[in-house]
Amino acid sequence: MLNSEILSNTRIIDLGTVIAGPQCAALLGDFGAEVIKIENPDGGDPARKLAPIKDGESLWWKVIGRNKKSVTLNLKDDRGKKLFTDLVKQSDVLIENFRPGVMERFGFSWEYLKSINPNLIFLRISGYGQNGPMSDLPSFGRAAEAFSGIQYLTGFPDGPPVHAGFSMADSITALMGAYGVSLALYEREHNKKGGQMIDLALYETLFRIVEFPIVMYDQLQQVQERQGNQHPGGQPINTYMTRDGKWLTISAATDNTARRFLKAIGGDELANDSRFNSNQLRVANADALNTIINKWMGERTLAEIEKVLQEKEAPFYSVVMNTKDLFENEQILAREDIISVKDEDFNELKMQGIVPKFSRTPGKVKHTGPKLGEHNFEIYSNLCGVSIEELEKLQADKVI
Repeated sequence: MLNSEILSNTRIIDLGTVIAGPQCAALLGDFGAEVIKIENPDGGDPARKLAPIKDGESLWWKVIGRNKKSVTLNLKDDRGKKLFTDLVKQSDVLIENFRPGVMERFGFSWEYLKSINPNLIFLRISGYGQNGPMSDLPSFGRAAEAFSGIQYLTGFPDGPPVHAGFSMADSITALMGAYGVSLALYEREHNKKGGQMIDLALYETLFRIVEFPIVMYDQLQQVQERQGNQHPGGQPINTYMTRDGKWLTISAATDNTARRFLKAIGGDELANDSRFNSNQLRVANADALNTIINKWMGERTLAEIEKVLQEKEAPFYSVVMNTKDLFENEQILAREDIISVKDEDFNELKMQGIVPKFSRTPGKVKHTGPKLGEHNFEIYSNLCGVSIEELEKLQADKVI
């Protein structure tokens, strides 16, 4: 039987709220980490109230809270601070995404945390990082998208900069955070020098992946502008509408793939057209090339186009999928990219499966997001040695 618990000996305290920090912890929890989600006793993580809502329950919370144990804790109360300290001493990773200075005001600076647990890995996510002239400013995902430069690149030349249709900055930061925590765990294991603090800014995670605009400006003093669905460095790369109203994205920018694609839609005459013999020429003649492709696509249905491209071994395309399409797609189903998870409120929920796919330690979604404070007695009793009587008193006093 495959072992899904690649991080089974790792305990993570998720002190984050909404998306970036909690999503990072969820990604690690998919592979067996014990994730203890600490929430404010007064309502919990705001993610519990995020749309979409069904029967008063946030469906998104069910996903982002999966595989976690929920405890409540008031960090402004000295008794809450004591419980938090006890948990930190017994944990491997602490994740937070407050504004810089909040943890210090609670009394939990990095200096103090590493003094009580030298092996702790402390991931700090904030809008602009822990230092610099903007570090104290509040920031959310959309501000980070704008500040990173990525929003300026997104959209059509004659329109405004466009945000992605999901929380891109938070989600990419969650991935980068999980990457950072994994590196820190590896380093701690191999170098035996204890834990360390990871400083991650929302905007930096996007800034790091915007490809060539930085080096282009440095060397050519050119500002990369919006290109719509085209790509400034390669052609043909664009999105086209079929006769039956489907959108199709083509990506065939290398000389070999471009020639195969052009031959498939226009025979040797188009494949040998001197305007399109190299990528540099195709970029220079992009308007003429896209006019030809748009006309060819617009005269055919999706089924007709797919038949031609597959027969000519030029399948450098994808249909633009909506959520309904994804639910019905054989590839998605074969890869278990959508899975069913039992849930006490809705019997069963479908959600994204586990990525990446490991051959020996594939990971597992054990349960959906828990109820607020569902694991208070389990965690505080087993890890902190608090008696049932004390826990009832702390609950009555709204410490938990």
